[in-house]
Amino acid sequence: MNALGSRYLIASAVQRALHGKDHRFRTYEVGEHELVLHLDRVELTPKSLHVARRIEDTIRTMPDAQLGRYIRDAEHLLSRLLAQHTDTASAPLVRLALSCVQSGVAGLMRGGSKVAVSDINAQITQFDEQLFITMNAEVQFAQAKAQAFMDQKEADLQRMIAQADTEMKADYQRCVADLNARAAALDARAAELDAREAGLRAAVEEDVQMATRAADQAQADATDARRMLDAAQAQITRERAQADAEVQRLKDTLASERSATVNRERDTRNRIQQLERDGQEAQKVIAHLNRECERLESELTQAQQVRTDVSAPQETPMPQPAPITNPYLAAMSCAAYLTDHGVPTRASGTRMEADQAIPPHLVEAWEHEYPTDTHRKAHLRDRLRRTGAVAA
Repeated sequence: MNALGSRYLIASAVQRALHGKDHRFRTYEVGEHELVLHLDRVELTPKSLHVARRIEDTIRTMPDAQLGRYIRDAEHLLSRLLAQHTDTASAPLVRLALSCVQSGVAGLMRGGSKVAVSDINAQITQFDEQLFITMNAEVQFAQAKAQAFMDQKEADLQRMIAQADTEMKADYQRCVADLNARAAALDARAAELDAREAGLRAAVEEDVQMATRAADQAQADATDARRMLDAAQAQITRERAQADAEVQRLKDTLASERSATVNRERDTRNRIQQLERDGQEAQKVIAHLNRECERLESELTQAQQVRTDVSAPQETPMPQPAPITNPYLAAMSCAAYLTDHGVPTRASGTRMEADQAIPPHLVEAWEHEYPTDTHRKAHLRDRLRRTGAVAA
């Protein structure tokens, strides 16, 4: 393939590979076109071949000035690439490409675009040969490097296998030793457990015997407890009957006491009413006695005055008249005195009534303490004042 358009696409693909520093053989893309590099040829797709013919026709019909401008741009580009890839394997390719462009420049100067295209085609043939040589060298280098890498990986794999084998053997031996140690420990543990089982069996048998004896004793105790419970239930039944009888007796007693209390309260109310009536009667008697005493005192005063006037010249003493005693006043004063000294007594006219026998010594003490009606009147007045103060 020596068409100028195809060479242009190939050169563009190589330039892109150099810029990307990718020397492997793969499919390169030039714009929207694809080309595949082989060891001895370069293939283009049918679409790319059509484009290559169009490029070749365009270059052949291109004006000299425009072609010269493109060739100078290519020369500057290849010069920069050569400066960048001087020490790399791509340097010969770049030099050939630069020579190709320089031949095109020389041909353009000698005879125009046609001569330039012919010179470029001649140089591109050498570029193809050098490209395939370089590509073969890179392929061989890549194969050698890959073989060395595979050998290294194989050696590493063998070494890892040997190391793993050694470690597995060591682990196996260690596991065997560990299992033997564990088996020995398990045997010792089994012997210990057997001994403990024997001891536990003996202890269990002893516990069973003790439990049997305890059960027999518990049965006997339960029988005694049942007998005692029956006796206690009988005792409780008797005591409950006695308690019921006692409760009934207490209820009867309570009823009788309640009835007696009601009677006593009724008697007490009657006595209180009688005492109130006696008090009213006593008030009346006291009022009468007060009036009588005042009258008697005034008469006595008048009589004493007359007697004094009559007996003064003779100076003969007259016998004292016998003291006048009011029986109503005496009965009321004595009843009040006896009541104050713990013997409830009430006066009914000139008589005294009491629930118990009247002690004679209290009567004598009353007569000694209140001998006259004046003393008895003062006694009744003082008692009435004390009774009124207590009531207030």
